[in-house]
Amino acid sequence: VVFPILAPFVFLKLAGILFYFRFLKQVRIIYCLSLTEKLLMTALAKMLGMKIFWVEHNLLDRWLTKNPWRFLYIFYSRWVNIIAISQAIKKQLINLGVRKENIKVIYPGVNLGRVDIVRRGFKKRFRENFIIGTISRLEPEKGIEYLLQAARKSLPLIPNLSLIIVGDGSSRHNLEWLAKKL
Repeated sequence: VVFPILAPFVFLKLAGILFYFRFLKQVRIIYCLSLTEKLLMTALAKMLGMKIFWVEHNLLDRWLTKNPWRFLYIFYSRWVNIIAISQAIKKQLINLGVRKENIKVIYPGVNLGRVDIVRRGFKKRFRENFIIGTISRLEPEKGIEYLLQAARKSLPLIPNLSLIIVGDGSSRHNLEWLAKKL
């Protein structure tokens, strides 16, 4: 309800910032994370000849699927490169009407299965304390359970591994249970 009222003012402020960086700082790429940025800046950035990236790091929920402005999202998505952090998000975007050619999945984190852990001296490097941490909403789409499983599998190679997870959400109790189990 508030968006149509505030959008012109937010647009003017963001447009000023965009013009400053495009012409005075020679920035040629724009990265949009929030829906407001995507809806208000994409068309202007396109007119200014900028390359546009959108990042989708949450499963599509009511914030987009029930949003009355989703038609703009779908329309503008033709001009951008969308980075999704999972195949599930990519599938939802395609079901929403976004062209699959515009979506690239880039998974967050490191795939330990691809790391050559047999190299000489690997264990020596990890004799001191090794801490991995995250601050996140504790929701299924964040994949914290995979972080816990990866930490457990890493303990034989990194015996002084500590894992710090900060956050709250609907998965908190399940993640606490999994951490104790592992």
